[in-house]
Order: sequence, then C-alpha cells, then structure tokens
Amino acid sequence: MASDSGSHDGTELEIDYHIKELLSGLSALRARQQQAEAEATELREQLEIERRGFRALKEDFVQERDNWKIEKKVYEGHISALKDSDRRVVCLIDGDGTIFSPSYLAQGQIGGHNAAQALVEHIRDYLLQAESVSSSSYELTIYCFLHKKGLAETLGKAGYGEASALFDEFIAGFNQAGHRFLMVDVGAGKENADSKLRAFLADHVRSPSTWKIFLGASHDNGYVPELRSLIAHGQSEKLVLLPGYSEIAFGIKQLGLPSLLIPGLFLDQKINLWASPRATPSRAGTTSVQSSPLPAPSRAATRRGSDAGYFTPATRSRSRAASVRRSSTSLSEVSDSSVSPESSPSQRTASITSDTDVSQGRSPPVNVPLNKLRPAPCNSFYLLKNCENTACSYSHSWVLSPQLLATLSKLAKNAPCHTLISTKECSMGEQCIYSHRCPRGPNCHFKKKGYCKFKLAGMHDEASD
Repeated sequence: MASDSGSHDGTELEIDYHIKELLSGLSALRARQQQAEAEATELREQLEIERRGFRALKEDFVQERDNWKIEKKVYEGHISALKDSDRRVVCLIDGDGTIFSPSYLAQGQIGGHNAAQALVEHIRDYLLQAESVSSSSYELTIYCFLHKKGLAETLGKAGYGEASALFDEFIAGFNQAGHRFLMVDVGAGKENADSKLRAFLADHVRSPSTWKIFLGASHDNGYVPELRSLIAHGQSEKLVLLPGYSEIAFGIKQLGLPSLLIPGLFLDQKINLWASPRATPSRAGTTSVQSSPLPAPSRAATRRGSDAGYFTPATRSRSRAASVRRSSTSLSEVSDSSVSPESSPSQRTASITSDTDVSQGRSPPVNVPLNKLRPAPCNSFYLLKNCENTACSYSHSWVLSPQLLATLSKLAKNAPCHTLISTKECSMGEQCIYSHRCPRGPNCHFKKKGYCKFKLAGMHDEASD
C-alpha cells in the first residue's frame, strides 16, 4: 500500500508540473497576442493616417492638374497670339564700310528712294525663297549709321563729285522711303558707327520678336567677337550677312553665316584714293574724268529726273560693265571734254570712260586676284579659245600665264553650266569649263536654304570615281 501511495504522489506531482508549464505557456502566448494586437492597432492607426495623407495629396494633385490645364490654355493663347503677330526683320548697316553705290548717290533723293526699294525687294525675295515667308508676315526696319561729312569728302576725292554733292538728298530720299527706314549721321570718329551698330545688334538680337537680322558689316573683322558670341548663344539662325565689298573679311567669312549679296547696290571695292579718278566740275554742271585705272560712274546711270527710273540689279550691272569694258576702243580715244546733258546715253558714257578695255596687252597686277580684275577675263575666250559674243563685255586682252589660266579654270568650275540648267543637256560633258555638280556637295548650305544656283536634280550628289 505504501508503494502504491508513493507512486500516486509522483504521478500527481508530474501532472502538476505539466499543468504549470501549460499555464505558463498560455500566459506567454496571451502576452504575445496582446502585444501583437497592440502593434496591429498601432499599424491600423498609422495606415489610416497614411490614407488620409494620400487622399490629401491626391486632392492637391487634382487641384494642381486643373490649375496646370488652365495655365496651359493661357500660354497656348499667348503662343497663338505671338504666332499671329508680325515678326520683326531688322537690317543694320555700317554705312562707312558698306557704302551705297555712287550710281544711286548721284541720283539724289530719287536715288535714296530707289536704293531703299532695292534693299527691301532683295530682302523680301531672300526670305520668300529661303524661308518661304511672305512680306505680309513681318515688319522690316532699316538702320544705317555713317559719318556723312567724312564719307562725302572721300567720295569727292575719289572722283564721284556728283554723288558727294547730292549725298544729303540721297539720305533724305532713303529716310522717306519707309516709316522704319533711318540713315543716321553719327559724326566724326572711327568707332562711332561701329558702337551704334553693336548696340542695336545686341538689343534686337535679344528681343523675342526679332526674327531675322541682316547685317551690313562684312568688311570689318572687328565685329567677329560679337558675332561669335551670338552664335555660341544659339542666335545664328537670326543672322544673315549683307556684304558690300565683293571680298568678305576673313574672320567673318570663317563664321559660315548665310549671306545676301545684292549686285550693284553697294560699292564692291574699297575706295582707293591713289587709284581713283580725279574729277573736275565743268560749266554744264557735269563731270569730266581724267584717264585712270578705276572708272567713274556712268552719267547714264546717275542722271536725275523722271527718266532716271528704278534701276534693277541686272540693269545696274550691265550699265557699270558697259561703262568700263569695250575692247574695240583704245586709251587714246578718251575724251577730256565735259558731257552735255542733251547728248545720248551712249555719248555720255563714252565721254566719261571711253569704254576702254584697260587690260589691252597687259599682264594682270601680281597683287590682284583674277576674280577682282576690272574688266574680268572672258572664260570662253581664254578657256575655249572661242567667244561668239560680238558684244562681250569681258576682256580678251589680258596676257595670262599658264598658272593664271589654271586659276581661271578653277574659278569657272565654281559656276554652274547654264547650258545644262536651261536645256538639261551639255554636249561638252566633262570637257565643259563650268561645273555640272555643286562643289559644296550634299552638305551645301545654299541648297538647304533653297537658293543654290546648282538647281538640277543630282547636282549635289557625291561625284562618282
């Protein structure tokens, strides 16, 4: 019995031990449950806070989106208004270096009007061809800065007496040709015209309403720093050069800006007082000119009055060429008499220049490039040994060395073959003295702008080997 009692007590103790362990485990489990519930409650509270924050952010986003849509409509309205408004085209001319042709200056007031009209028409044609923009969609403003007295005196010393005498009238006619045309006398001082032009260039190029700027300052490398800065700031699309002299300053040429060349509007050579004609007034109020390497302007192109009319660039070029070149007349036939206003245009021209070919039997000066010779050598005569034009205005009298003939051949290759362009066939083929392909190739800047002279399809393809 004693052993049974002891065994029973051991069993009870073991049961009590396990019960205590279970109760302890249940207590720990309940504690963890309570902790988990507390954490869950805290997470639910945080989630609710986050939800409220998200709803607030969403409401703010919706409000901002609606505001953005409203602002977008406002800005689109502004952009539409700007597109519909007139664009501004500005022409800035350094008149001390980009000098209007004496054939215009000598016409006085009507010459100023005609010069302004020629400038307007060529800018209009350029923008129409290069940008497909009509003149009705922009406003053109022209500023020309110059030292009037100094330039007039220089023209007089160079033999352009009538142009010098009528300079004031020319300026008045130019200014009266348009409401936004202004030719300004900046007075004496080498930098006066430069500083004015630079200031106007800086102001207009920064203006968002300025679309194009035609810059008549290609003669002076002093403008290179300003132009480089404008190009670096992405303003090159606004700039178009307006050359006066046929030779653009080296630094400006290197910039690669597009240019608009207007034949006959400006002097194409710098005034050389040592080589210019000396003029003396005659009793009839006209000009008689002594023999000189540089020709005086033709009276046929400088007459004032209702019959002077408007000279197109082609007419002016022909007039100037006719007054300089005619190989059938010798230097001994130059007349020193004054020109009668009643004489015919041909007589007036002959009286002033004698239509003399100054190249007769002479080699070109060593310091003058072939393309600067006056009169220029005839390509057909020298390269084909045959010129069929009985009224050819180019020289057949220069004595050209083999090296100069090779240079002339290279220069001719820069021009397109007019026979090929007009008839689409050239019987000379590769022997043609002119080019059948654009020397600038597929990357021709003028082709991209739409006014390259090589107009036929395939003229910009890479040359085949």
